[in-house]
This record gives sequence, C-alpha cells and structure tokens, in this order.
Amino acid sequence: KLWSLDGKELQTLKGHSDYVYSVAFSLDGKYLASASADNTVKSWNLKGEELQTLKGHSASIFSVAFSPDGKTIATGSGDNTVKLWSLSGKELRTLKGHSASIYSVAFSPDGRTIATASGDKTVKLWSLNGQELQTLKGHSDYVRSVAFSPDGKTIVSGSGDKTVKLWSLDGKELQTLKGHSDYVFSVAFSPDGKTIVSGSGDNTAKLWSLYGKELQTLKGHSHYVRSVAFSPDGKTIATGSWDKTVKLWSLDGKELQTLKGHSASVLSVAFSPDGKSIAIGSGGNNVKLWSLDGKELQTLKGHSASVYSVAFSPNGKYIATGSWDSTVKLWNLNSFDELMTKGCDWLRDYLVNNSNATNEERSVCGIERKM
Repeated sequence: KLWSLDGKELQTLKGHSDYVYSVAFSLDGKYLASASADNTVKSWNLKGEELQTLKGHSASIFSVAFSPDGKTIATGSGDNTVKLWSLSGKELRTLKGHSASIYSVAFSPDGRTIATASGDKTVKLWSLNGQELQTLKGHSDYVRSVAFSPDGKTIVSGSGDKTVKLWSLDGKELQTLKGHSDYVFSVAFSPDGKTIVSGSGDNTAKLWSLYGKELQTLKGHSHYVRSVAFSPDGKTIATGSWDKTVKLWSLDGKELQTLKGHSASVLSVAFSPDGKSIAIGSGGNNVKLWSLDGKELQTLKGHSASVYSVAFSPNGKYIATGSWDSTVKLWNLNSFDELMTKGCDWLRDYLVNNSNATNEERSVCGIERKM
C-alpha cells in the first residue's frame, strides 16, 4: 500500500503470492524491486503500478539489488543461482556456481562486479557478463551477509562460523575478525570505509578497523542482533534485535538511545538519507519511524504479518516495506513533513505562551524548552 503518514491509504502493491523477503530502490528512486518466496521478483513504479514480473528462479528469492546505474537487477535465490535482469524484465544472465542458497547479493560501487554470499560457505565475485571472477573460500559455515567498501576495493562477509572476513577483489583473504561467540547475521561498512559493524547471535554488535582490530563491543541487547546500519554521516550505529528494541550507539561504543515500543522482534532497520530519522520493521506487523533523539514519530500500520525489509528512497520521500503478508507497501513521508509543519504553525503561539504546555510538547516542534 502507498500511505501518507497522516494515515491516508493511497496504494497497495499486490501481486506476490508468498513472503516478501527483500525490497530495494533504484539509485534514481524511480523504481522499486521486491523479492519473494513465490520465486519471482517484481518491479514497480512509485505510483504502485507493477511494471514487470521476473520469472525464472525455481525457489525463494532472498535478496535483490539494483546496479548503481539502475539498468540491471540482481537476484539471489534458494535455487543456488543468481540472475541478472534488465529493467524491461529480460533475463540477461544466470550465474551458476554456488552449491547452496544465495542469501545476499551486492553490486560494487562502480557496478562492474557482483558479490554473492551463500550457504555453501563461500562468497563469489562475478562480472556483469556472467563470468565467475573469484571464489572467496575460508568460512566454515554459511555466509549470510556481504558488502563492498565504499571505494569498492574490499569485500566484507559475515558467517555462521562466528567470524567476519575481509577480502580483496583478487580473492585474497585480508583479515579474519574473531570475537563473536555466535553466528554473524549482518555486516556493514561505515560511509568512509574505515569501520565495519557486525551484528551477531551473541546479542552484541562489534566495531572493527580495516586492519582487523576490534574497536568496540556494543553490549546492551538481550537477544540476537539481526540488523545493523551506519547513519549517512557515519557517526551513529543502529542495531536491531530480537529483544524488540533498536539501540543507537556512538563510534566510541556509548549507547545513545534505546528505541522501545515494538511488540515483536526487530527484523530490519534503515536510516533516512538525511540521517535525521530511522525506520524499523518488526514481527509486530508494523513499521515505526523514530527521530535520532529517541522520539517515536509515527507507527505505520497496514501489514498483516512480519515486516522483513525496509528501505528509504534515495530522496527520502518514501519508505518501502516488504512483508510476509505477500505485499509491498510504500509510505509517503512528504505528507508527514507537511502535516508536522502545518500542525506546528497552528500550535506555535500556544506552545510558546501557554504555561501548561510541556517541554516535551514544545520539543516536537523544535521550540526551546521553557524553564
């Protein structure tokens, strides 16, 4: 569904017949792709119109990504293959070589290389023409997450073997980051490429340098840390946990905020492009939008099952959510901004001059606290 954040329902993106595992925007923000357990990927425009159904996989599709130029879609599936597609829905290549499910796919920043993480304990690097360039061997359990550094020179992978590994483009293992005591769910580079964050089943996240040094252990969660993300400025880390909370941390390991309010496990987190808010998808069938100072801005209700994936559009005007209710929903953030602006204009005189107005009420509209 396409909703405004004042609760008005605009669209529902229906078409999948099973869980939606992953959603991704094209870099220009014009298109959205959704990957499903119904063995298909669908592409949509922001009006909610289904443009293409990409058929060819014979098992669930766990991961989808757009190339940086927006011309190619990569999909990773439980049928042990990766497929490359054009925006028109044409299957361009099938990348065969893995012997187990592909859980994560990522394009290099220059769009020339694709990294794929698999249950066969390897990461593979591929060219756009389908050539297997490298097989990164070294993990002793499934590889769940893979990402390129911002400069495209380094690959990071997180595995069920409790380690994080760093690799060069020529397939050389650069570092093995040991310290977690349970499997690693997710990994991410900081925007400057100098720091890596990893989230683990040991209830912690860790920060690492490119040289393999453990910089910080982020302790505070009481259950698995499934999702991690850096803010766009690289100064804040978000960790989403099965303990129903998201925590925000500084680079020096200080816990800044605990975002409480979800009724079930947190499955996905995403920062807005301007870094001012964070969207959280959970097993409670909804999405919550928070400010970085810990205020709950909005609860986006409409899904009837767990929200497994959330993504902001590049311009920050929309949030896309993929759910196990077989739908994708788009949420229009412009409406919320306009609503807040109008509301604060109406209330400003009251908030400034009325002695009964609380400091919390004033802070919502950016009015200074009255002592």
